[in-house]
Amino acid sequence: MYSNRINALPPYLFSVIDESKGKMIAAGVDVIDLGVGDPDLPTYPHIVDALREAVCDPKTQLQLNGVRNIRELSLTLRMKCWL
Repeated sequence: MYSNRINALPPYLFSVIDESKGKMIAAGVDVIDLGVGDPDLPTYPHIVDALREAVCDPKTQLQLNGVRNIRELSLTLRMKCWL
């Protein structure tokens, strides 16, 4: 029914995760779902304030000047996030 290109696409990742999660729950495994979710409440103000503060802090702004390829980008991101 769909084109060959559409049929060749991999399954939607979150549907695969949901299917796996459902099987685990059915098997009696206690699953903690950290999925994307659909929030029904607004984000708490103190969280928004902390995010705003972090975004405006120059120390949290990633500088990518001189990054020439994906390997350098990966290294730069790891150094920035884990130091």
